[in-house]
Amino acid sequence: LVSICNPFDFFFCNQSLNKNLFGLYNKGLGWCMSKLMKKHLHEVKGLNEIIGMEVEDGLKQVSTTQDFDRIFTSKMFAYKTAYNYYRKASCSRRIHDIVTPTFILNAMDD
Repeated sequence: LVSICNPFDFFFCNQSLNKNLFGLYNKGLGWCMSKLMKKHLHEVKGLNEIIGMEVEDGLKQVSTTQDFDRIFTSKMFAYKTAYNYYRKASCSRRIHDIVTPTFILNAMDD
């Protein structure tokens, strides 16, 4: 079993994105996620009810990955907040359960 670039702790990863390069990577990634969603807007119209607003309005509020996760990801997967999503979706809580020998390759800040 091999795992490469697996974000073990989403909260820590997000904090790292905010610190590195003055948060430029985080903002760029947030912009790319919004752009991708705008490109497929016709396919995500059903999210209006889930996120509690028009998708277009939500996209206007996104400038970072945390904004995207707060407005979209956490609500799409029924997490109360982005922080709640980061904590519960991180594999660091379950890595000790792996019984198969596993090779894990990661950056120090991932």
